[in-house]
Amino acid sequence: ARGKANPLNAAMVEELIAAMSVAADRNIRGVVLASDRPRFFSSGFDVGEVFQYDREKMAEFFSRFIDLYEGILLLPKPVVAAVSGHAFAGGAVLALSCDARVMAEGEFGFALNEVNLGVVVPPGFVRMAVAAVGARNAREIILEGKTIPPARALEMRLVDAVVNPEAVLERA
Repeated sequence: ARGKANPLNAAMVEELIAAMSVAADRNIRGVVLASDRPRFFSSGFDVGEVFQYDREKMAEFFSRFIDLYEGILLLPKPVVAAVSGHAFAGGAVLALSCDARVMAEGEFGFALNEVNLGVVVPPGFVRMAVAAVGARNAREIILEGKTIPPARALEMRLVDAVVNPEAVLERA
């Protein structure tokens, strides 16, 4: 629940890391990573804030972001992304780190669009994309930087279900 499009900044990454550590409680059987923003799961990094960080803070931010998605990957219980709208860049990475993804039908997209910005896609992102959709489909996501609509996301097994936007959280 941050801004219009849930952009990721240092504070939000820390809050998500804290939430994942709470999820380690043995009484919690699974986690649903969701947004309360209409039309957005997450737009990715808060460009206006994150890219104003000095070199040290930027390195710390990206290190903590890696800690976040690796923590989600390694959590020994199911984590489902309730992708209720657009999932771009860092938001797409968070969704990829989950064990399953449920996406809203509609004019939404899923994109690792770093390549469109001339940014090298880190190996961890590549690894998650290949694990989620296989090498052939991962090339489409990573090398072409295409925005994947819900129907194509389901076809390539990027998401496990595409449902009415009002049903995403319940299904997840």
